[in-house]
This record gives sequence, structure tokens and C-alpha cells, in this order.
Amino acid sequence: MGRNGENVSFPFKNQKEEMWMSTDDLMEEITKGIENAVSPANLTTQAINMAINSKSIQTAIQKILIDPVRKAAIPTIESTDGYRSIYAIMHAATITFGDKFLNEVLGLDADKKYMEEYMAALSSKRPTDIIWWLSDTEKGKPQTDIIYHKGCVVYFQIESYHDKYDYVKSITVSFFGPKAKRMKEEFEKTKEGCLDYLDNGIREKYKRMIKVIRFDNNSPRPRHSTSSVPTTVIVDHVQDELEQIIQTVNKSDEVTSKYEINKSVGVLLYGPHGTGKSTLVRYLAMELGRTIILTTADTLSTAVDYVKDQHQGSGNKNHYIILIEDIDFKFVDRRASKDNEANSEMAKQTDMLFQLLDGAMSDSNIMVCATTNYIDKLDPALIRDGRFDFRIEVNGLDYETAAKVCERFDVTPEEIKLKEWDFPVAPASLQTYILKFKTKLNK
Repeated sequence: MGRNGENVSFPFKNQKEEMWMSTDDLMEEITKGIENAVSPANLTTQAINMAINSKSIQTAIQKILIDPVRKAAIPTIESTDGYRSIYAIMHAATITFGDKFLNEVLGLDADKKYMEEYMAALSSKRPTDIIWWLSDTEKGKPQTDIIYHKGCVVYFQIESYHDKYDYVKSITVSFFGPKAKRMKEEFEKTKEGCLDYLDNGIREKYKRMIKVIRFDNNSPRPRHSTSSVPTTVIVDHVQDELEQIIQTVNKSDEVTSKYEINKSVGVLLYGPHGTGKSTLVRYLAMELGRTIILTTADTLSTAVDYVKDQHQGSGNKNHYIILIEDIDFKFVDRRASKDNEANSEMAKQTDMLFQLLDGAMSDSNIMVCATTNYIDKLDPALIRDGRFDFRIEVNGLDYETAAKVCERFDVTPEEIKLKEWDFPVAPASLQTYILKFKTKLNK
């Protein structure tokens, strides 16, 4: 009742709708609780207290009286925007409360295997990888846990259940005590840092990871793996050519749509051993967000069929780079050979590559890259204009570029006497020397 005896309504919310309960309704619920707990003949003060202290009555009172006050007066952080927010709260709680959160709230109990899996999930680029560590709860009966941290009582309320259509997951963190406001502000900053890591740090980390699908004669099925593009890679010596390639590939879909010219972009990289030709292809895959299909002349047909099968019936096509390393092993000048059988097989493989570069199998979703140490050995028909759109000679690094490589490895040019080297220098040779040098320093 209100101050003058009027009937007062208290709001409380559930997940579906906002509901209202009057003081009369509240009294009715309490009366039902008493009647269910005791018979009128046995009604005592102790029995009434027992009924009022029952879980159902406490829940009703909490929803009607306590929750509205808590939202207004108690510092609280809630997951309000889906899985990203839950991930950020869980990540921030892991950083802030450590084992208390992991053991007492998540129930990992310091199990080494689970701990490792959980920490790996924190580094994942998918927020959903971490939120599935929330324990399942019954609908309407959230999990509640309390931990004590730096003079502050921290209250967790978690809901994680499967309804008719989807998983419902939420987490709320409330702070009690004289230091509650300060603790909430610190937690909020940590949460924002975790969101920034999710949006930027993880994105940068996984940007350097590329998918590689390998086809070879020893396996009937393609082998899937990942490869990382190291932060130490220097592309300054071919930066202009790479930028041109990236711009051309990015516009290929637009050109296809406007002019109905569906052409694969071809790139031939040639130069001495160890100059980083394959690494440059991995760099392009990273920048363009493409999967590398690593193949040989012998398995080219299988690789192309695989790519076409992936596209078939898919409205959202994947984008690939078909990489043929050491192309001079097979696609050599046939005029220099008198082996008719070998020439016949080579002709089939060469025709397949022609069709992929500028023929019936051309596709703007497919980019073709090839590497060779001996461009002079290649079939002239393969390197004529119109086949490979870009031919880049990769000769190695000059002194200035090599000095930048040293900086990436935290080594000064003076330490390895770089000025005494013969230039251009192969990136692979320079990197190997630097790593050996650093190993000696660490010893």
C-alpha cells in the first residue's frame, strides 16, 4: 500500500515483456506461499517466516522491490549488444579477477587442459569461441555467483539456455561496497580494451594468417593448412608493382560486371633462388584476403576442378590464388625437346594454363601466380602479352631495404657489418644470417 493506503504498482521485467504487479498481488503471492507451506491450524510466526524465506517468494520480492533499486543505485555492467559484449565482459573478468572468476564462476577448477583451451578461445577471432564456456542454466533460473576482490563484493548473474529458436546467453556483473563505483569504472576500462582487441588486435593478428590448400601427386585429396605472413617481411623493393596488382585485382569484379569480361589476373615472379618470390605471393594473399591453392603442372587440372566445384551453386564465391611454384619444371620451351610424348603431355598442361589465364576458364575470382628461377626456359607462348598481366623481376634487396629488415629483427646494420655484404642480397640469406646472429647473442 502507498502512504495514504492507495494500491501501488511495482514494475519488473522478464525477457519477453514488461509486467506490473500491485501490492495486493504481492500479498496474494505471499499468502499462497504461506498456505502451501502450512495448514491454518499450524500457522505460527516461524512458519510464516519460513514461507516468506522460500526461494519462490524471495525471487518475487527481488524482481518487484530489489531489482529496480539495484539498477538505479548499484554499479552494474550488462551484456547489452550480443556475443561481442559477453566476450568482452568474460575477457575483462578473466584479466581483473583471474582464478577467482575462472574457478568460482566458470568452474574450471584450475584444470590445466581446460585452462589452456579457455585461454586459446580468448585469442580466437570469433567471440562465440569464448561464450560457450558459460554453464547451461534453466530458463528463468540464472546462475548467480559472488566473489570478493580488493574490498569489493562482485555479483555475477548468468543466463545460458536454449529456447525454441536460439541460445539465450547473457551476463551481468554488479559491484557492492564502498569501492564499488571505482571497481566498476576500472572494469569498464578493461572491457573497452578487450573490445578494442577484438576489433583491432585480433583482426591484425589473424590478418597475417592465410589459408593454403595443397594439391600434389602423393595425395588423392587436397591438404588444408594455414600459413602466416611474418611481420618482418619487407616489400619496399617491389612495392609499386604489388600496389598495381592489388588495385587491378580489386577492380576485377567491377570490370566483370560492367564489361562482362571475366578474366583471371596473372602474375609471374622471376629471379634467383631465395629472393622471396613465394613470400610475395603470401603477402598478396594476405592483402587481398584470398586462399592460396598450391599446385604443380601435373595437378593443375585437379586444382582448377576443385575451385570450380567450390563456386558451383554458391552465390557468395570464394576468392583464390592458384600458385604454381617453379613453373619452369614443366612449362618449358617445347621447341628445345625432341620427346614427342613429353611434348604432347606438356601441350595439354600448357593449354590448361592458357585457358585459365585468358580463355574459357578465366574467372575474376581466380588469380594465377607462378614463380620461376629461369624465365628464359619458359615456353614463349606462355609469357607473351595478354597471358601474365604482371611480370616482376625479384632480384633481392639493396642496402637500404636490407637495413629495414635488420630493424624488423631488432639488429643494427653495424652489428652484422651489412655494408661489407655483396648487393643485391637474397632476403632468405639475410634472414638466416640474422637469426644465427641473434642465437649467438642469446647464448
